[in-house]
Amino acid sequence: MNRKTVLVPLFLLLALGILLGGMYRTGGDEATADTAPHFDLTPWLPIDPPFDFDFTKFLIASDFSPAKDETEVALNKNITVKFNRDLNSATINDNTEFYIRKSGFV
Repeated sequence: MNRKTVLVPLFLLLALGILLGGMYRTGGDEATADTAPHFDLTPWLPIDPPFDFDFTKFLIASDFSPAKDETEVALNKNITVKFNRDLNSATINDNTEFYIRKSGFV
């Protein structure tokens, strides 16, 4: 067996480990994801781009009220969700879209 062929399964296992390590499920019945590191392409571009290349602008829900499994919530009940970023004029504009998911992936 060629020594290089052993590296292929090792790299595949490493990629799978990184993928599974990035997303995990906490003991509090709450799914979370690691915050992605800041990655900006602007310094390497020859021109000033007309849009933002920052891939880290997303919100992660961290706390819920009413509780997750509370089923008898009145229709006019206020529901609050805390996010990892402030929701203000710097983070919300006319192009902002919100997607609500009940379970699983968006």
